[in-house]
Amino acid sequence: MGSPKTVVAGRFLLTDSNGAVRAVLGVNEQGEVMFGLSDARGNIRADVSVTAAGLPRVELCDSAGNTRALVCVDEQDAPAVSLYDSRMVRLVLRVNAEGPFVALADEQSRRQVTLVATRDTALALFQDPGGRAAVVAGIGADQTAGFSVAGPGDKSRLQLAMRGDSTAGLVVSDPAGTITTVP
Repeated sequence: MGSPKTVVAGRFLLTDSNGAVRAVLGVNEQGEVMFGLSDARGNIRADVSVTAAGLPRVELCDSAGNTRALVCVDEQDAPAVSLYDSRMVRLVLRVNAEGPFVALADEQSRRQVTLVATRDTALALFQDPGGRAAVVAGIGADQTAGFSVAGPGDKSRLQLAMRGDSTAGLVVSDPAGTITTVP
């Protein structure tokens, strides 16, 4: 067996038989180590990189160069996956120390559905296009299950809850803020 050989360079390019660059391995101006894979037209379609801060990421792009999927790990070592339409992020999946998080967004990238689960709680939040909380449903650490419906101005108009001891409560408020409670 021959001795190991070392090649030192700032950037490596892999070309096809037509001379088109199909892969790049190097360090960019921002100090990121990246490995990019291109299609036959030279468009980067997959990029595996480590940022200057040491954070890993994998980005997948469509034929127009738009990010369609991003997988990364943040500063707290929490992994996340983001999926995009041709312009905006539409779905985010994340797992951190508290638990998993899922967010669904509209075509303007406004979050409309959020699901969160922690050790003691589960929560679903449905928002209107303006970003106000419209409906919240969940189970708390004290085993209380309930939901709340908010009207304009994020004011809760209806709350229904059932406690762990099976007692239930209902709170209704009108636009003027008058509250009616049903034990």
